Amino acid sequence: RLLLPLARHESGLIVGEVIGTDRFGNLLTTVTEKDLASLDASRGLVVEVGGISVGAPVSAYSDALPGAAGAIMGSAGRLEVFVREGSARLTLGLGRGAPVIVKRA
Repeated sequence: RLLLPLARHESGLIVGEVIGTDRFGNLLTTVTEKDLASLDASRGLVVEVGGISVGAPVSAYSDALPGAAGAIMGSAGRLEVFVREGSARLTLGLGRGAPVIVKRA
């Protein structure tokens, strides 16, 4: 069984990293559903990857405009950064090791 790194909780932030990409170019992160649930999201959340804000997590890829970056909870229970109808890896120029920060809006 592969052990994946864990996100850290620091001063009201979740600090994680990109651990890989999938075949669509989505950035897979160490941030889990449990991590997100630990934040008070009553005023919303903001996701940053590699210093680039991709906004609040969405519930469907179609919630982002074509060509725009977004964040979504993937089927493996980890936050993913995507570009609708594109590749986050290529569009954002980011990959494994890029920092991920989730904070209250």
